Amino acid sequence: MKYTVSLLALASLVAGGCQSHPHGHDLGPIFAPGSVHTSIAIGSNIGEIEGVGFDALGEKVDPASLADSTGISFAGSYGTFMTESMEMGASLSYGMHTTELKFSGGGIDTPHTLVEDITSEDSTSFSGSAYTRYYIPLACPVLPWVQGNVGYAITDVSEVEADGFFTAGSIGMTYFVDDIHALELSAQLAQTWATDTTADFGVFFGYSVFH
Repeated sequence: MKYTVSLLALASLVAGGCQSHPHGHDLGPIFAPGSVHTSIAIGSNIGEIEGVGFDALGEKVDPASLADSTGISFAGSYGTFMTESMEMGASLSYGMHTTELKFSGGGIDTPHTLVEDITSEDSTSFSGSAYTRYYIPLACPVLPWVQGNVGYAITDVSEVEADGFFTAGSIGMTYFVDDIHALELSAQLAQTWATDTTADFGVFFGYSVFH
């Protein structure tokens, strides 16, 4: 499953009046190697789980859409600046979702049978990952950035084997209120690679401290 999402609106918030600058922005600090960044965030997510299913006639469907989910996530991260523009660190995320199941049965030894009657359940997810973030230096209090994560994710949806290797890509911006405190807005595409594959799109709002 692929989500196609336009991030032009997010980029336009950064573009007005800002110019490239080799030493960063004019309000926040110039990031020195060894500087620390801590962040907390809350986000809204939509997702889909895909796997192998069988229709009412017993025909194999691969990939089959097994479940859709909506929910909220809470995330925290701790990073260290390796250069003036590159940050590396670790992130934890916990999500609470409402998941609509489109199958009956499933698991390692039982195939998923696709059904028309959708059932719902509450589910949770947890991921831990390492990340690398690159800031684009601009001469203004807003810094855009791109980020990549790799790690492991656990999802507790019934009869779905969705625990596995986790990857994510993000684009965002950091707005400095002063030299230390900042607000962040970001969009993330994430995928968990397992027997049943989970794809997720989320928009996050966060608070950061740089020191």
